[in-house]
Amino acid sequence: MVALAAGDGHTARRFANQAENLLSDTQPLTMLLSAHSAQLQGDKRSAEKYFLSMLDLPEMEFLGLRGLILQAGKDSGERPLLLARRAFAINPRASWVISALYELEARAGNWSDAARTIENAIKKNVSDIDEYIVELSAEEGLSRELNAIKGGVSLHLACHSRAQNIGPKASQMLKLIPDTKIDVIEKCSGHGGSWGVKKENFDTAFNIGKGPTKTLLSKGNKYVSSTCPLAAEHIVQIAECEKKMKLRWI
Repeated sequence: MVALAAGDGHTARRFANQAENLLSDTQPLTMLLSAHSAQLQGDKRSAEKYFLSMLDLPEMEFLGLRGLILQAGKDSGERPLLLARRAFAINPRASWVISALYELEARAGNWSDAARTIENAIKKNVSDIDEYIVELSAEEGLSRELNAIKGGVSLHLACHSRAQNIGPKASQMLKLIPDTKIDVIEKCSGHGGSWGVKKENFDTAFNIGKGPTKTLLSKGNKYVSSTCPLAAEHIVQIAECEKKMKLRWI
């Protein structure tokens, strides 16, 4: 590995051969060492043989695909494109995969597929904060020192959570807080981003928001929260006007 890092293909190949004799040419590390040392020496045929062998091992498939795609370089034809699509299916978050697939789709004149690559990459790499926290909790866990929210929380879920198939991630996130009462409301608040604050729309937004506000108030919680920008403030305003109640939003 040191020889590889130093760019010494001859020495790397010698050690790779020794590793194959001592271990097996099907061992993942041995295959990787042999493939890259062959690349450094310009032996594309041998490198391709090792990269192709990697495709048969689940833990090495992604690396094998990368090696084959990089070896293809500017080669035209369907094979590099099919390899890039396969790599994207395995790991759509890897930046090199996104770049390679976009370039290959564009080179083939598949402009709609090239645009879809970018769209899918954005979807896979961009998430709401509640999605991120839930995923982080599942993968690494959260602090055990989270304090309960006394008084309970009425949570309003944004319309985009349903439209984009995000699901009730905010509810799942808040339920990670111990000993906290959470009530979920899935009704449009009427705010609609900046739409509801405009003078000509405010009365309509106010009337639409009465329904979910009534539901929220019936839960008897101290706090109101929403995944919809400004919706919580809008709901609190309706509550204050209709019921003369003071809520706190978080």
